[in-house]
Amino acid sequence: MAKLKAFFWLAVFGILVFLAVKLVPHYVDNYQFQDELNNLARVVTYAQAKTEDNVRADVLHLAQQHELPVKSEQIKVNRTQTGVYIEVNYTVVVPVPGYTFNLKFNPAAGNKMITAD
Repeated sequence: MAKLKAFFWLAVFGILVFLAVKLVPHYVDNYQFQDELNNLARVVTYAQAKTEDNVRADVLHLAQQHELPVKSEQIKVNRTQTGVYIEVNYTVVVPVPGYTFNLKFNPAAGNKMITAD
């Protein structure tokens, strides 16, 4: 009975490790992408020559660097005279035996000029 119990817990631990190996990298990629979006929002706030389309292209380039399944239509950019707001909505599909995880991510970043009211 003790061997069966040990085998059971070893199997549970193995499944948890397998799921962690499959899922955690996508969360890390999203965290890094979010950090780069924050940096981009700060830079773009003061780059007045950049249009919303230019910002969208920059975000798409960042997503491609991280191999994220982001399309241009999933990127929302709201640029005003005093700031910028960027939002990206995407889903990563992670198949595992017997189930498919749909991980939904919604990174967003915004920034205002220091002189803005």
